[in-house]
Parts: sequence; C-alpha cells; structure tokens
Amino acid sequence: AIATHDVGLAREALIRAQGADRSVELELLYRWPSERLVTVAREMGVPVGFYVPYGELLLMFAVRHLLTHPRKLTRGNYLRSWLGRDASV
Repeated sequence: AIATHDVGLAREALIRAQGADRSVELELLYRWPSERLVTVAREMGVPVGFYVPYGELLLMFAVRHLLTHPRKLTRGNYLRSWLGRDASV
C-alpha cells in the first residue's frame, strides 16, 4: 500500500509499483482532502482505502499535523473539524 496525500508522490509511487508488476492500493487518511488523489487512483485502476483514526490515535494525528503545520491554527476550529464536531457548537 502507498500512503500519502501528496499527489505527485502518489502518482510516481503508483507508477513504480505498477511497473514492478505489484498489487498496490492507495491509502488515505479520512477527513483529509482526497478528491485529486482518488481521481489519480481511478485513472490508474488502483483501489483506494481510507484509514480512519479514532480514540487516542485521532488526537495524535491532529496534534502531529498541527506541529508540522502551525499556520493552520489561525484558520479557526481546526481541532473541532478533526474531531468531527460541528464548528458552530
């Protein structure tokens, strides 16, 4: 399986895996932008799986993402959207 949300990297990795005559699947993290990646996978005939973190893992992913992309904190309601809660609550 190939797990990334980088479109260019996903395309290149899928091409290499298919060129090596390997069975491959694209794995994506649920609630992250994925429309372009799903399109790439469909064009290449590759199945897509979604990883759904929950419990402590969900918080770990959210915190790690914020540590690597701190500017997203200024977008408001970031953690609420990650935790699946309505931002208006």
